[in-house]
Amino acid sequence: MWGAYQMEAGDRKEFLENSVLLKSNNKLRIQLNGLQRVYEGKVANFDSPLEKSIMTLKSIMADPLVGRALYEQLETVVNWLQANDLLTPDFKHDEQHDHHVDTLSQV
Repeated sequence: MWGAYQMEAGDRKEFLENSVLLKSNNKLRIQLNGLQRVYEGKVANFDSPLEKSIMTLKSIMADPLVGRALYEQLETVVNWLQANDLLTPDFKHDEQHDHHVDTLSQV
């Protein structure tokens, strides 16, 4: 008998919690619908300045008038900007870059 009481109490508690969640969900849906009506037709740009910089560099790289040396330098910059740990020194790749820069200066 005690088990049935606990089960009933648990079911009632779950029902009340679910009803609170449903009310909150409905309020959020109404707010979202209101925001969608306000901003309908307006496009939001959620790109960060870093993402915008990378896209700009890539668009410059796509220009057929960009020379090979400049293209390679821009490609290096884009790779640096796309690194996972952007603010951490990259000693391993610095040696490769120094060699790459020396090679470009000889061209």
